[in-house]
Amino acid sequence: MRYPKIMMNTKSNLIMLIDWENISYGRKHFVDLDGIIGKAKKWGDLRHSIAYSGFNKKYASLIGLMHQKGIEPRYTLTKQIKDGEEYTIKNAADIHLSVEAMTIAHTNPAISGFVIVSGDGGFLPLIRTLKVLGKRVYVIGKDRKSTMKAMAQEVDGLAYHSELGEEE
Repeated sequence: MRYPKIMMNTKSNLIMLIDWENISYGRKHFVDLDGIIGKAKKWGDLRHSIAYSGFNKKYASLIGLMHQKGIEPRYTLTKQIKDGEEYTIKNAADIHLSVEAMTIAHTNPAISGFVIVSGDGGFLPLIRTLKVLGKRVYVIGKDRKSTMKAMAQEVDGLAYHSELGEEE
């Protein structure tokens, strides 16, 4: 008796982690969430998406939109008040995203890849570690100018948010 060949799912099971502070910084136009999601889905089966930020009042309407698009907003403490003065906790969202990525990589073997939405070169150690763990890593940077050039050599796929609408 002949059995049909079982085709292995060659698509990566992906988690998308968005450094909202990086991708939205200095933007005059709204971030194209549909474009980002669409690009991630071209790379694999997008299982979950999380955006990290110290979401403040200006992002109130965005949180509802993120939920509609299937993106889980994760609040990160990015501001503190000390002696009556407010100050920014540098790289708080980056650290939160990195810790979460490592937790997912070690506890969810079904996740075979990560989409990191940020062009921040500070994520290179995370990218390299995920690759050592056998994970595929894709990056969607803000634009060619602000995305660290070394990322192109380290990742399995690279796209730029500023060019997503120009793709076929």
